[in-house]
Amino acid sequence: MVRETEPDDIGVSVAYPLPGTKFYARVAAELGAKTNWSDSGELAMMFRGAFSTEFYRDLADTLHAEVRSRSCSSC
Repeated sequence: MVRETEPDDIGVSVAYPLPGTKFYARVAAELGAKTNWSDSGELAMMFRGAFSTEFYRDLADTLHAEVRSRSCSSC
């Protein structure tokens, strides 16, 4: 999809559970002391998800490299 749409920029993030939502209620027990997004690193999982923190970091690196390669083809 990134190659087809050729965006100028791209962002990757993981879901952040907001208090009062069904998602928060589902993962609240796993959050422990992590009460704010700043309590975890960039793209760090605050709860057990389908993919690891490393997966999201690798995904972000790969997607950013793809987008940069298109925007810097003459660099």
